[in-house]
Amino acid sequence: MDIIDAIEKRRSIRKYSNQEVRKSDLKEIIRLATLAPSAHNRQPWKFVILKNKEKQKIVDMINDYCATNNDKRYKTANFTASVIENTNTLIIVMKEKNKLWHELDLMGTSAAIQNITLGALNFGLGTLWINHTDCVKEEIEAYLNINDYEMVSAVALGYPLQNPDPRPRKEIEDVLIYK
Repeated sequence: MDIIDAIEKRRSIRKYSNQEVRKSDLKEIIRLATLAPSAHNRQPWKFVILKNKEKQKIVDMINDYCATNNDKRYKTANFTASVIENTNTLIIVMKEKNKLWHELDLMGTSAAIQNITLGALNFGLGTLWINHTDCVKEEIEAYLNINDYEMVSAVALGYPLQNPDPRPRKEIEDVLIYK
């Protein structure tokens, strides 16, 4: 699959089979993530792979948050928790805690996440880039206990049970400005 094809075919997958993701495929996807550009080649990322009970702890944290909070930003967080629960693998993406480099490291780590979402397609895997873990960011960081790193986001990964149609996109004329 060429890169343009991968970009055009990438979808946010919310339904997965229970088929186990091969460890070798997972390692290659993470290797591809590490090829992302980063400011001054800092490579500020860490990737934590969660399965089974460890993944379920994240699901429980999100559901507990939703049960005790009425934050409109997270109105679909319970649904996202069910996606995490029903996927094979959850990748927690972290970056170094460093105020001086925060913005630049965030950009590099986001590029690494994009590489995960595109690289997964090569192995017949689907992904969902998840922001709803943000509501329990501190709890996840405490649970993982990886000092000097903070969570940026999470990515659900597994064999898709759906093939969604492309989402609407703005026209090029609406996003391109010539000066």
